[in-house]
Amino acid sequence: VLVMCNHCTKPPCVRVCPTQATWRREEDGIVMMDMHRCIGCRYCMAACPYGSRSFAWQDPRPHIEKDENGELPSDYPTRGKGVVEKCNFCAERLREGRAPACVEAAGKVPGGEGALTFGNLGDPDSQVSQLLQVEHTICRRPSLGAQPNVYYIV
Repeated sequence: VLVMCNHCTKPPCVRVCPTQATWRREEDGIVMMDMHRCIGCRYCMAACPYGSRSFAWQDPRPHIEKDENGELPSDYPTRGKGVVEKCNFCAERLREGRAPACVEAAGKVPGGEGALTFGNLGDPDSQVSQLLQVEHTICRRPSLGAQPNVYYIV
């Protein structure tokens, strides 16, 4: 089962959130979440046609590797039990000019170079736009009208 957020142009999860904890950034189209505003109602989970959200039944922090001082990594997004989580394309890494962790990790696996590509769909010269011009791709469930922005090469 694919669980990556499709960062839709018309995300249904944004429309149903009663606290506006979920929104779509206009500058890059990434669907973001403020876990401090999330009340755990899970409406967004029901609205997402891709099953891309999960509920934190437990506090994830005890399971994250700590640094030498016993602290969580500084780029670890603070969240806890009782909130919904989703992929945000590692916005904390993007701020630093780094690729999302999944893209970086795929490149380190033997044969994984190029397995995942991330970039600006609005820039016709970006690597991802170039791939979309030459490869046959699909989106998941485009008929639902959410306009997903994750493509799969077939």
